[in-house]
Amino acid sequence: MGLVVQPPSRSYGGGISNDGTLIFVARTLSSGGGISNDGKMIFVGSTLSGGGINNDGLLSIVTSTLAGGDGITNDGWVTLQNTILAIGDGDCDRPLISLGHNLIGDPSACPIILSQSDLIGPPSIGPFTDNGFPGNGHFPLLPNSPAIHSSDNAACPTTDQLWRPRVGDCDIGAIEFPCAS
Repeated sequence: MGLVVQPPSRSYGGGISNDGTLIFVARTLSSGGGISNDGKMIFVGSTLSGGGINNDGLLSIVTSTLAGGDGITNDGWVTLQNTILAIGDGDCDRPLISLGHNLIGDPSACPIILSQSDLIGPPSIGPFTDNGFPGNGHFPLLPNSPAIHSSDNAACPTTDQLWRPRVGDCDIGAIEFPCAS
């Protein structure tokens, strides 16, 4: 039986260990432990801050923001779509597959099969913000962010991580601009 995680929830400390089926929706994972995935996982409309991802299974990351962590160690299958991947020194260590409309901070240490719609460079996001309400921890987009209006609308959820409607051309990542803290 699969597990669907929906608001309000947040994980601190140990992170997530998945060996089944996990759908992580509109959440914040802010921990030193990050994610260990040996099963099937969909990470959608969510933020990962701190920690990293160790993937030995099937992992799909959609319309999410991964920043300020340890990167992705991949011995399985990882796809990215509409996602900001800006973890720092080397975003990943093994091949990832882009389904398009991603913003990759540093692809030099990340063997990723890029799409023509992908963007490379600084994401122009603000510092991690968390008002203490479960699921609200996020990296707000700054006014000059290339992520603004650069997503694939067909793959965008109707709301962002804070459950605000996505109107018009949606933004890459978990949060729409402008972002109220």
